[in-house]
Amino acid sequence: MSVSPTGEQLAGTIPFPRVAIIDDVYAGPKVADVKTALGEFCAAIAPDEEVLSRLKALTQCDFLAATNVTDEAVATLFNRKAEFEGTDALFLNFEQKRGEVERIRGYLESRGHDVKVFSSVEGLFDGEPFHLVFLDLLLAKGEIESEDIAKQICKVFKAFVVLMSNSPGAEAREEEFRRKSRLLRGFFQFYSKEDLDDAERLNGRLELMPKNHEVCHAVHEFVDSIDLALGGPIDEPPVGDDVDGDVGPLARFMGTLRTLGLQDYATLCELTLRDEGQPLGDYMMRLLGFHLFANLLADRPVREAVGRLDKMRFTEFLPFGQETTASFKMLYADSLTERVVEPWSSHPWQADGTPAAAEELVSAETGQSAEAAPEMESLPERDTAITAGAMEAAALPREEPELVQLLKLSDDGEDLPFLQLGDLLIRDEASFVYAILTASCDLQFTPEHVSRTRLRDRDDSVLLLPGTLRRIGDPAGKARATTGLIQWEDVWFSVEWFENKLLGLPHSIVRKLFQASNYRHEKRLQMGRALELQQNVISHVTRIGLDVQPPLPMDLTVSLCGRQADNTYIPLGHPVERGALVFHLRDKGRPVLVLRKSAFHNLRDRMRAHAESLAAEGTLAARGVSDKVTMALDLFAGRMVGMKLPIMMPETLAGAPVKYVETGKSKPSSIVQIWARLGRSPEIPMIPNKDTFFCLSIELA
Repeated sequence: MSVSPTGEQLAGTIPFPRVAIIDDVYAGPKVADVKTALGEFCAAIAPDEEVLSRLKALTQCDFLAATNVTDEAVATLFNRKAEFEGTDALFLNFEQKRGEVERIRGYLESRGHDVKVFSSVEGLFDGEPFHLVFLDLLLAKGEIESEDIAKQICKVFKAFVVLMSNSPGAEAREEEFRRKSRLLRGFFQFYSKEDLDDAERLNGRLELMPKNHEVCHAVHEFVDSIDLALGGPIDEPPVGDDVDGDVGPLARFMGTLRTLGLQDYATLCELTLRDEGQPLGDYMMRLLGFHLFANLLADRPVREAVGRLDKMRFTEFLPFGQETTASFKMLYADSLTERVVEPWSSHPWQADGTPAAAEELVSAETGQSAEAAPEMESLPERDTAITAGAMEAAALPREEPELVQLLKLSDDGEDLPFLQLGDLLIRDEASFVYAILTASCDLQFTPEHVSRTRLRDRDDSVLLLPGTLRRIGDPAGKARATTGLIQWEDVWFSVEWFENKLLGLPHSIVRKLFQASNYRHEKRLQMGRALELQQNVISHVTRIGLDVQPPLPMDLTVSLCGRQADNTYIPLGHPVERGALVFHLRDKGRPVLVLRKSAFHNLRDRMRAHAESLAAEGTLAARGVSDKVTMALDLFAGRMVGMKLPIMMPETLAGAPVKYVETGKSKPSSIVQIWARLGRSPEIPMIPNKDTFFCLSIELA
């Protein structure tokens, strides 16, 4: 049975174009594969000395008794089986096992995948990388061999791994295999070979995987880099281990990180962060920082040591051999600032080669087009952005024009730089240093091709606070707002801010103005310190934009009703407990639900059974409804693809056609053939829409 290619595949965008199947059936049979029939085969040929002689010459093995036969002899005989009678029965079980894997291979090739088969790791890494690997749980050397190969696949290919087996109890070993192999939960799945040996089910499994295999690379590299930075590879805690036992905080931390599902990343990015304009990596690092700290405090020896330190008092000050130790300086400095990941870069979601269209900037005071203003001439060496003389003049008790009027630059038309609250712009010790004080909720934006819900005008203001670097040990000035300790070019400084000299510049000229003047965008104040400085300077107009909370799901019960030939509805099976999750989105009144993978398959199977029962009735009315029920099932299984598309909760208890959310679309899409309503009720649903054939009832826990 073949699988019809989808529209995406016909267009040449096959997900996971290169696929590897690793199964020892391709190494040929072994004694264990023919053990049941080997004794009968040996007994049958024992009287025939001519056959025994030919076999011994071929295999260097005496087939007079089954105990004499080796794995190599069985494999050699299999390759020449046409020359001997009775081999069909001998290799029947092995042929069935190999045929099962070969059918899986055929299904994959019919989808357009380039499939290569291997009996072991040999040759696997010699050519182009594979994007999807089907790996047998029990290879020739047992489960340990499969675990070792899985580790190498993760390290070299960063591919999606499907573990497969028909061995009894194999599914129960799935999580232990993933843990030992240090695979990521989001790119690892177990299926029985029997389940994969079905074109429709295999196609459904593949459709639940990410279409873009580059996602695997990005997430793998993120997790691997953290693992190595912490001294890895770090093994996870054993399955079911008590977290307060001997397991260290790094093991627990990596266990959490590796067991994050791909749907967790997707939900966080597309339902929480997309309209906020905050990149996923930046947000994940903040979440993981909190989690790592929590794991440290959850460690009993650490917790007890912290408790003892809390009670400590020193009865005398100890003499210093120097002003402060280098270690203490680093601790203090890192509590104040963090590194900017990609200095002066555009928004991470901005596609390469798509600079934003330059807009004409108009001065708020003069009304003059910035394009018509003369280019800024070279300024003195002290500071090409804002001169020392200008700053000193501004400090005098007399009215001065806005400092921004000195910056006679035009919009360069490039993509807006991605700036954040607390970013520091530093050139050298002699020049002014600037801190960005615009609230995070204003600076975060989304490129137009991603979402139009949070666009940023090119002339929106970026607030900058100027200050001066003062070497530690030099006399302090009179500034009320200071930042205590910053290391720059291996020298320790504090910053004294001009708290009354806040500057407002159009976003589109910040990079051109400062980067061209050799300012570096490499440090950022920690969120708490940036907010403290912002409140000190502009407390009367401050707008605090903290990180958005991650979505917290609640379990839902889902029931299903189907339409009959007489246009009434009947329940299809029992309610599915914990069949879906509901997410409450920020600044949106209507939450969305996401079907669990198991519930999606369960509901789809019930729909199919209902369609088949209608067709079996044989009446004209039943067949007509059956055809439309099948169409509704195809929409549910094909367009929604289960958990991939969140469903919007209905606004009323009475229900409404299903609406689902698609990435990149501002408005939800509807499926009128399927109805959704809130709350389970013993009453059969009354649905006015004549085109509706299924009803999902959703009960909040």
